[in-house]
Amino acid sequence: MVPAQLVRRSPNRSLRRTALIWGDNGTADHLWQVIPARDGYCKIANYNSGRLLGVDRMSTSSGAQVLQWTDNGTADHLWRLTAR
Repeated sequence: MVPAQLVRRSPNRSLRRTALIWGDNGTADHLWQVIPARDGYCKIANYNSGRLLGVDRMSTSSGAQVLQWTDNGTADHLWRLTAR
């Protein structure tokens, strides 16, 4: 299966990592943890890397890139899960 790439790899790998969509193969990099934050928001952390999902450059535009980041306390690391 060819992955659908969500974002490009960052040249500064210490701060952010690429987030990709893959079929499940049972490895730890496919596992995510939802961590309660504040005001009904949560953080989404990857079990393998320990990094959080965050929006590149804190963009609020449709189609913004989502990356794995080291937790730096910024609002782009906060997510609200809603039922459809």
